Amino acid sequence: PGNRITPSTPEITGISITIEDFFAPPVVDAVTSIVAVHGQVARLLSLSTTGADASELNGNFASSTAISRDTLVIGSPARDIPAVDGGRIFVYQRNAGFGAPWGQVAQLSGLDTVAGDRFGESVAIHHDLIAVGAPGADAAANNGGAVYIFQRVVGNPNAWTQVAKLLPPAVGAGDAFGSAVAIHGDTVIAGSPNANLPGKPRSGRAFVFRLASGFWSPVQTLTAADNRATGLTGD
Repeated sequence: PGNRITPSTPEITGISITIEDFFAPPVVDAVTSIVAVHGQVARLLSLSTTGADASELNGNFASSTAISRDTLVIGSPARDIPAVDGGRIFVYQRNAGFGAPWGQVAQLSGLDTVAGDRFGESVAIHHDLIAVGAPGADAAANNGGAVYIFQRVVGNPNAWTQVAKLLPPAVGAGDAFGSAVAIHGDTVIAGSPNANLPGKPRSGRAFVFRLASGFWSPVQTLTAADNRATGLTGD
């Protein structure tokens, strides 16, 4: 015991168990052993459409990750596809695609992703829906941010298509909407950490969206009860 467990060096530990009831002689089991194998089952890389290593210098691959059942999503927000720091996410499926046991089955960007969007800064997945934050997107304001929703294609579990782009009902320049995102069922929540409240610069807020009749709509804006300015110089 004590050695590091690696893929090539599992650890076998013998144990001794003594059972004593203070009536019969003690029963000793000294032949049981435990085999501790390595916990790592795969090393994931960004791959090309042909399965070749497509790692990119300073692409920030794996700065965000999410998993639901047998599907895993990894963000690479500084990846220069389709443009500098445009960002991309990579989708992996257990026992499918390139690699095993987790294989890459898709790589996605927003339909309108451009330079500086940082698509993939945050990712979330629940069953057949993926939410992706792009806090650098200029959709409603400069660096105001956006969140993209992708849905698994019916009949093809390894294919995904963009079905929505979410913008907050109130946004200002630099709000960075989409810096954090979560999804469960028909509900998405996304953070705008730099959003300003009256007298409280960059105090932040979160927006809740709900899917109904095929459309995602904002249903609530959340702020902390003790929300306050950042305290940074200039705020």
